[in-house]
Amino acid sequence: MRSLLEQARATVATHTSQAFYNGTLPQWADIAAGYDVERDRLKDLQDFVESRAALGGSLPIALVLGRSGDGKSTLLMRLAAELNDRGDRVLWHEPNQRNQVALDLTALATLKTDRRVVVIIDDAHALDLEGLEQQVRSLHQVGAGLLLVLGVRRELWLGGRQLPQSIAQIQRFEIDRVSDAEIDRFLEAYERAGELGKLANLSPAARAAKFRQGADRQLLVMLLEAKYNESLTSYVQKTLNDLADRFGERVVRACQLVAALHTFDLGFPARLLETILDVDELETDVLAKTDGWLISEGYGRLIQTRHPVIATVIFQGDRAKYRRLSQFIDAELKQAPDYFLTPRLMHNLRVQTKALGLQVEPLRDVFEEAVDCFSIRRFVYNIWAVMESDRKNYEQARKLFRKATEADPNNAVSWQAWAVMESGLKNHAEARRLFQQATDVDRNNAPAWQAWAVMESGLKNHAEARRLFQQATDVDRNNAPAWQAWAVMESKQGNTEQARELFLKATQVKPNDAVSWGGWAIMERNAGNYDKARELFDQTLKLEPHNAKSWRTWAAMERNLGNHDEARRLSDKAAQLEAACRPAPRSGPAHPPPRRRNP
Repeated sequence: MRSLLEQARATVATHTSQAFYNGTLPQWADIAAGYDVERDRLKDLQDFVESRAALGGSLPIALVLGRSGDGKSTLLMRLAAELNDRGDRVLWHEPNQRNQVALDLTALATLKTDRRVVVIIDDAHALDLEGLEQQVRSLHQVGAGLLLVLGVRRELWLGGRQLPQSIAQIQRFEIDRVSDAEIDRFLEAYERAGELGKLANLSPAARAAKFRQGADRQLLVMLLEAKYNESLTSYVQKTLNDLADRFGERVVRACQLVAALHTFDLGFPARLLETILDVDELETDVLAKTDGWLISEGYGRLIQTRHPVIATVIFQGDRAKYRRLSQFIDAELKQAPDYFLTPRLMHNLRVQTKALGLQVEPLRDVFEEAVDCFSIRRFVYNIWAVMESDRKNYEQARKLFRKATEADPNNAVSWQAWAVMESGLKNHAEARRLFQQATDVDRNNAPAWQAWAVMESGLKNHAEARRLFQQATDVDRNNAPAWQAWAVMESKQGNTEQARELFLKATQVKPNDAVSWGGWAIMERNAGNYDKARELFDQTLKLEPHNAKSWRTWAAMERNLGNHDEARRLSDKAAQLEAACRPAPRSGPAHPPPRRRNP
């Protein structure tokens, strides 16, 4: 981290903010020059790091979640710079295709230090999450002096396998909408820099209104629309038309092919792009003609658009977008590389399907293309099955789950996903068979035991549920969600003392789990232990101060007890939080909600 920042500061005299403001990926020179604007969550992240700096205890992990374009990368860069400047040891890692250095957290466990080493990982959703989980488990067991800050795109992280809360203290920091205060700071900063674009002709009030009324408060989209004073969709389409007029359709097709992958967080291998476009010299024949809209970086020459937000706008406006994906898959499977990108494309495509409003029939054609490859077939079938289940196409999902488990009978994840679907459809006998299969092939799969237990609890088979919860917690004593779900069941059964012991266990193995503290608070409220409930509500809201529902639940208790002033105070807090999250009314031409990485 220190070397990155020192190098940026050495070159800052010749740096300009123009590229930064124009929708490119963030650079260290922007941070060194102070072109970034302080975000509301920066202090919260600094406090998180400082409060957990001492050695010992569970591994702390801060999750910074937002959409592509919300400013995650720039926020993490600013955090890294400020921690570095105050003397902390900070390591920076970007696990994208431009960085071929493997992440080996376990090697860092031997570092000698008097406070935790801060490891900041941008685009952590691009990591092998199974490998990351194994490393975090090892660090958790040895009590390594590390603290992780992970920047993740919300839809890609929440749609995939996540780190179990049982192996670390995980706290979420959401930055998915720019606040009014942040908008004011951005406008002030860009006015000072002379970078207001066409907004310079408006009054300060009109500038603020322009920012607040559009782009769903998505940072990069707001900046670009303000600069060009038109919708991002119109700006992108005009640029593509200009490229077609100047250089021909092949250059535009290159932009469309690359955008099809970059929308799903992948770079397009240069050699495959050369094959599809039938060009001998990609740099000269294509890249040099795109005015910087396509960039080539890193080992293996992976091509991306200037920014994922722009990629998504290109992709959504492309009538042949599904064919672009199929062209890539066909080209990749024919060349049979050592490492296939297609499974990652399929996974990311599934989790972004609803957000992008993709159509099911052409998507099935894309999946059909992918399952032709034997070595990745078992992964693709499972991803496809989950997608069909998400879309309530249950018969199709069953056929695909069957093919996935036939391709790999020892894959507990496929058996479990199938079981969860059948449980949701109330096919409980079939779900039991599938849960049994999942736990037979992997006896240590705590989530499968837990999901099975939750199903039996919902069916009021409490003795069986207890057996399964016991199994889940036996194979993973630090599985806080299992302890918490078990506690909720016992609470509903009126077994207050046992539930209290289970809630205590859940909060001991995961002290920062607001869900467990909140569930415990509700139980004590229902039992009439109001002082204890207040203490627990207070702890819940220290961990999740922006949770309006918890403020309202506490307010309702106080209101029922006749404490009207306190109830009003708590309700007012909830109302403020709800108002802050309410979308601003849109104006002007609509455009598809884009994705991105960060300004």
